[in-house]
Amino acid sequence: MYVSTDKVVAIIVDGTVSGSHGGAYANHWVAKVITIAHQLDSLAPNDFIAAMRLAHKELHNGVYVLETAAYAVLALNRAACSAWAINCGDCRVGQITATNEGRWLTPVHTAANALGECFSREHAVMDARHILTRRLRAQRFDIPEVTWLDWNDAGPWVLATDGYWIDHLLLNRQLDDLEDDASVLSLGLPLTHITQHTDCSNFLTTFV
Repeated sequence: MYVSTDKVVAIIVDGTVSGSHGGAYANHWVAKVITIAHQLDSLAPNDFIAAMRLAHKELHNGVYVLETAAYAVLALNRAACSAWAINCGDCRVGQITATNEGRWLTPVHTAANALGECFSREHAVMDARHILTRRLRAQRFDIPEVTWLDWNDAGPWVLATDGYWIDHLLLNRQLDDLEDDASVLSLGLPLTHITQHTDCSNFLTTFV
């Protein structure tokens, strides 16, 4: 997560088990996105995605041939009081209600809901949910989907992997019983309360 006086950019990445460098792959992409957040003067999503496309070329190094990942980015423009998210795969941005229910604001890109349907419990129990129709991969740059958010929505904002929002919240499974990564980052404005739950190294925080 990148935090400055005028903007906040948070990212969560969930690597798959298709390669042997999943952790390094996820950390590499997190670091690249944080660097983009620091270097870009504009916080427009199109500019951000263009910078991500350039950074993606560094994945063509022969190391991350098999690795794939899902990710979600939340961008808060404090100066303009605007917010947007981009995501690729089954990581999501949303909010957790007082009754611990997820109010998810970004779409899901899996074969289970390949026609773009809202993701439901019916989709959650399909094996096809584990097949991502958009993902981070070295071979090509899959364009993430942009979602504009309401700055005035009651927080906190939440970024979560599928293990958290599907297995834990939607299917009511206990976190200790999950084999999949179940990470969640929660933040509100002003940034006086940041919480995270993770069982892997997929968070990096930079304050400027």
